[in-house]
Amino acid sequence: MNHKTKIKDVETQRSFSDYPENERFAYFALLAAIAGADGTLDDTERARLRELCLEARMSAEHTAHTLSIAEGTSDYNFDVAIETLRESDLRFLAVADMLLIARADGRITPDETGEIEGFCRSLDLNAVQIQTLRRYVEKIISAKTHGADEQKLALLSEELKNELTLGQVPTTAFAFSSGLMAGMSAVGTAVGVAAGIVVLPFMLTYEGVRALWKKWRPKT
Repeated sequence: MNHKTKIKDVETQRSFSDYPENERFAYFALLAAIAGADGTLDDTERARLRELCLEARMSAEHTAHTLSIAEGTSDYNFDVAIETLRESDLRFLAVADMLLIARADGRITPDETGEIEGFCRSLDLNAVQIQTLRRYVEKIISAKTHGADEQKLALLSEELKNELTLGQVPTTAFAFSSGLMAGMSAVGTAVGVAAGIVVLPFMLTYEGVRALWKKWRPKT
């Protein structure tokens, strides 16, 4: 598989809504599948997911499709999402989200590592990029666990920005806080800032990631 190391628009302050809508929808399709994996989506959860779609400037059609995926009423082909994200910087945000969810209970198990690395291979992330995202996640969790103040978070933000760039991960991919930290923290806001917290009103667990992997994983 051809691993891409080119970083797109590193110096550009790009917002999530600047990405093509098909890329935004592919990201949201994975989010929705993880959120709805337990087969239940109450009114509060549905409203929050809709709010995130609006924040991301998704069309009414793609918003409705996102909700139907979360509700389990869509026959969406996740091959399309993976193929779309493979060509998008948003694949880094998707993998960081999965790592954050897996790490939320204290550690990432060998099985979880294998499943997430399967997604990484399918999304054309190389070993350096995967390790960079792992370190990124660990530092965000450490900062939240130890109650870092605003000054420390500002320093961490700059540190994370530099590490992501050195690790071949485009910082522009983190311009949107999806809130996928299972009730702890968001991946971050613009250019990897760890201070932005957008918590979804429902608990996203690793079982959602595993269910998506079992549904989608490559057949070969």
